[in-house]
Amino acid sequence: MSSSQVEVAAYKRPQRHGPQRALRCSTDGDTSATVTSSPSLRATQLQVPPGRGEPHNPIIPPACLMASRTFLHTMTSRKALDRPESYAVAWIVALPIERAAAEAMLDEEHAAPTGFTRHQTDANVYSWGSVRDHNVVIASLVPGVYEATSAASIASSLLASLPSIRVGLLVGIGGGIAQPDEDRDIRLGDVVVGQPNGTTGGVCQYDLIKTKSGDKCERKGFLGRPPMVLLNALASIQADHERKDSKVPCFIQEMLEKNPKMARRSKQNPGYAYQGFENDRLFKASCDHVPGPDCQGCDTADEVQRDSRDITDPNIHYGTIASGNTLVKDATVRNRVIADLSEDCICFEMEAADMMNHFPCLVIRGICDYADSHKNNRWQRYASATAAAYAKELLGYVPAAEVQETKRAIEVLLLVQQQIDCMQQKTVATKAPTDSIGSDLHTDNIKRWLCPPDPSTNANHARTLRHEGTMSSPELGHVQLLYTSRPETGFLRDIPPLIGKQNCLSLDTQAVNSDIRSWVTAQLSQRQDFKEKALSQDLLQGIRRKVVDGADGMWAFCQSDSPARCCHEASMEEAIARLPLSPFSREIASPWRDYQKSFKLNQAGYGLVVHAKNATFAEGILKEIRGYGKEKLSIITSYSHKNLVKLQRAFYDDGAIFLLYEMMDITLAQIFGSPLGRLQLYEVAAFSQEILTGIDYIHNCLKITHGDITSDSILLSVAGAIKIANLGASMLQKSDSRDVQEDLKGVGKIILECLEPATFLKRESSLKSKSWESDIVDFVESTKCKSGQFLLQHDFLKLSPGSYCLIPYVRFSREVAAKEVETVKR
Repeated sequence: MSSSQVEVAAYKRPQRHGPQRALRCSTDGDTSATVTSSPSLRATQLQVPPGRGEPHNPIIPPACLMASRTFLHTMTSRKALDRPESYAVAWIVALPIERAAAEAMLDEEHAAPTGFTRHQTDANVYSWGSVRDHNVVIASLVPGVYEATSAASIASSLLASLPSIRVGLLVGIGGGIAQPDEDRDIRLGDVVVGQPNGTTGGVCQYDLIKTKSGDKCERKGFLGRPPMVLLNALASIQADHERKDSKVPCFIQEMLEKNPKMARRSKQNPGYAYQGFENDRLFKASCDHVPGPDCQGCDTADEVQRDSRDITDPNIHYGTIASGNTLVKDATVRNRVIADLSEDCICFEMEAADMMNHFPCLVIRGICDYADSHKNNRWQRYASATAAAYAKELLGYVPAAEVQETKRAIEVLLLVQQQIDCMQQKTVATKAPTDSIGSDLHTDNIKRWLCPPDPSTNANHARTLRHEGTMSSPELGHVQLLYTSRPETGFLRDIPPLIGKQNCLSLDTQAVNSDIRSWVTAQLSQRQDFKEKALSQDLLQGIRRKVVDGADGMWAFCQSDSPARCCHEASMEEAIARLPLSPFSREIASPWRDYQKSFKLNQAGYGLVVHAKNATFAEGILKEIRGYGKEKLSIITSYSHKNLVKLQRAFYDDGAIFLLYEMMDITLAQIFGSPLGRLQLYEVAAFSQEILTGIDYIHNCLKITHGDITSDSILLSVAGAIKIANLGASMLQKSDSRDVQEDLKGVGKIILECLEPATFLKRESSLKSKSWESDIVDFVESTKCKSGQFLLQHDFLKLSPGSYCLIPYVRFSREVAAKEVETVKR
């Protein structure tokens, strides 16, 4: 059957005689059907022409046929917007009843927009439509997977599939914090809205509290604020409600008229209408619920007496919403949490805390219980409806133009992440000198403790106290000096004449050298740097002889460290030849004293992961380049750009130039090779734009070329940064004007590797599939002949939502890479 045909399950009824009239129903193709109606039966009969399936003659009740026609009309009449970017407002719900209420508030329902492609990690269910002047997408998880982090999962998946979303509403049910004695008369069915104050962004997390001395509690962390465009709307709607009634009751009435089933009541489903004042009962905290489906058995003496309201319309309350991962359904626990929070909270719920820092939004809750043991499901549907109705009314106060001027949510999150990264870098940078100061003070204290007293100070003080005839100059005959066996000229010249040769004691040089020789032999046989290279006996003997005998065994550790860093025998022999007879000058000048080596890592080429000794968490990857003299260090210039891996230091040692780069998390090639490696076009546009921005800086500001733009040389971080690696090595190479286009061609090859790996492996340079849109095909071809500035203005890059969209890939690939790193460490 085609999509326009409706298949209706029918039941057979006995044939009766009577006048019938035939109606012709149009269907697709040449298939036709005749509908015959019998007035006496008030039923309709569908007759299928011969040869069109099994012969049958079902009788379909008119109501079913009408419902089928209505369903068919609705499905075919829903319009689909021409692009997903038309939707800027997200309405997020967690429960099916909340979703039903949200859909009932749509002014117009839409089909999925043309060109919408669900992200492969997206498990959300979407409904599309419009409310007032806004195109709205309603997002929820599939039934059965609700948990405390559901809203955060919905939000992250939503932004991955719809990066155009700018503002969001988190709408659903919650538990009210009613305190009539304090003029907070919150009733079931009322609406609460999270509104920022001086200490919160409208939501605080009640299970993120630190206990301090004296039984005092302190709330930790601060959740994000709603977008400013929604806060402005809040101010407007509150002012209007001071003069006019809310439209929430009208919207609920319209919903029930358009959807009669939502007004029906049954034992299992009390419906979406008001549930009655008699079913809204608030009990004292000391009163526990008597088991049963309702509170009929609960002691009425423990019920809190409240004034009756003149009308049943819900009231709207603004304040702080308490959110957490633990369901609160005990009045004692509720009151203790409220006291610990030290906030004027008006509602408990379980989604917003995990949501706010993933997707800043406005939280709207309908009150369905009082967060105590008396809670039940009676008011949940009505509370869902009141919250949804308020959300609809609020959108009427949000100008569509201001929404379009608001930053996309994904951009806001990326900006926040960048600010966090900047703060972390400043913290590390501040901690390094602080640690250094503390270390220096500690060292000074140790020195003062170890060093003997200053003789001049003591002597001068003693002179003032001495008895006449005492404190004459001491005789040197009472002094003996033990000094090193190293034959320094200064020692031999000055010390013996001063104290006499008979007072000079020598160390047993042979015994010391024997110990050093044993240590070096053990190092060559046991140290991993030597063992894994399977060195020849001649080379091992050469290292042993040079290290032990070259400087009389002094500083053997430093001398053996130099050949240990070499990657193969040839470079090791060269390093041995360069070992100095005297290690003092080398040890003082060596930059290695500042770093602690960890392990080798392939990050755009193999390097050594090192940690700075004078700074906590200061980590980098050190790469060795041979074939250049020390004078080449002068052409390596400093730079700073968001799309270039930062070069932290460059130095020369042992005939090689060493470049210390910042650590990143993963390469683009590793993402392509992961199970999630098939990227969407907007994600391809995202990394292409970042790479081109970096290349443009290299060409036009640094006036060099990179020379090796591949997926292996593009590094990413979990914070969303995309950077070009190995720029220090590029500075050492001679640039050619022809290399400028080669760098740009590299971007096209990376896209080809991502979208058509088979074509890339054949070393072809153009997309072969006919299914690609013209923009991406033209962009790849343009990398072969157009300038970087031209490419940055290309229509294809307008698909980019920003580098933030690649973070899920980075996290997944990083987990795989972490296992490989652990293997390397072992």
